[in-house]
Amino acid sequence: MKTLSLVGILTAALAVPSIAPAAPSVRGAITVPAEGVAQRLIAAIRGERLFAEKDFVQPLAAADKQVLRNFGACDVAYFGHPADAAMDNLSAKQLVSASEVTLDPNRVLVRFNCDGVSTETPVGLTLHLVDNRIAKVEAHNADLMKAR
Repeated sequence: MKTLSLVGILTAALAVPSIAPAAPSVRGAITVPAEGVAQRLIAAIRGERLFAEKDFVQPLAAADKQVLRNFGACDVAYFGHPADAAMDNLSAKQLVSASEVTLDPNRVLVRFNCDGVSTETPVGLTLHLVDNRIAKVEAHNADLMKAR
């Protein structure tokens, strides 16, 4: 997967394969510390709280915070491990081979439902964690969000 650096720890993922949509408000199995980090980030994106500096390996730049807040216009459809999200709509045969996939406890996917964006190409963020702190954020299909 190619990534393009935007600002600070925020990156945009290019040529990301489509991930099957999950049911709204679905949370995949992730560790308790990772879940807390994801929940605090989602709340900050929605404007319900400030970004928690303790959740990041390095402080967020003001530009990073603004880019992340742009996702607040969308509803959170799912957060959890990327492999869990990909397995949501697999056939029984696909699930057998997918069950061999080892979940990476250091990656959390946050997928959004955005007005005007197909669920075939969902908008999302992948959080890369180091010691339960966000080291990098990858944005997926963010260019498909409507400009605010």
